[in-house]
Amino acid sequence: MGSGVCDINETMYFDPDEWAMRNSEAGVWKVGAEVFSKGGGGDTDDEGLTAQVKRNSHLTVDASPEPVSKGRTITVTGRGTRADWETRKYASYGGRLMSL
Repeated sequence: MGSGVCDINETMYFDPDEWAMRNSEAGVWKVGAEVFSKGGGGDTDDEGLTAQVKRNSHLTVDASPEPVSKGRTITVTGRGTRADWETRKYASYGGRLMSL
């Protein structure tokens, strides 16, 4: 059996109906990884691994006037909201700089 490198990119989704999480739990988590090979081999790496846990967010935007004319100024307005794990609703995320 040969040796090699295994790169893994994993995404986890937390359902607030299944997990009672507080907003303060968002951030960097220490994590461990365990890999099992076909044939019974494996490896565990639990030192120095981290994962960024983020709350979901939504951004809605609208541009005016419509229709837009070439060379004319348009105004873009929008609203940002972020998941509040404690209320299980999206809450305003105002007063912050957002980029389109």
